[in-house]
Amino acid sequence: MAAWGRRLTATALERLAAIPGLTVYGPHDPHGAPRSWRSTSRTATPVELALGLNDAGVEARAGCYRATLAHRALGLEPLGSCRLSFYLYHTVEDVEDAVDALADVVTGGPTGTRGGSSECARSDSPAPASPVARARGAPAAAVHS
Repeated sequence: MAAWGRRLTATALERLAAIPGLTVYGPHDPHGAPRSWRSTSRTATPVELALGLNDAGVEARAGCYRATLAHRALGLEPLGSCRLSFYLYHTVEDVEDAVDALADVVTGGPTGTRGGSSECARSDSPAPASPVARARGAPAAAVHS
């Protein structure tokens, strides 16, 4: 299980690092690192990131998420960040799909809806999971704030 977690982490870190304009906060070493990272973008607010990810089928929320002091120390208050996380039931493809969706939101690519709306976000209902995750009954990835 630890090896699988490291593989998911390494995949996420490599792909997150390639997104222009994205700042990733959190561990950058796949060995022993938790499988979650906070991120901000020069091109979209955390709320815009979350709405765009919801629209792409990746559960998302924005804010300081139980880490107000950390966000304050990083100068991210009051907007906070988006938090992307994966668990053992996720696949490498789930990680790639979620990070690709984040890249699209940040760069305004195919699923990027910077400033767009999301029925899921407006209604406070959960966002739909990816097709792969729906087949397994699990969310593709979770982006929390």
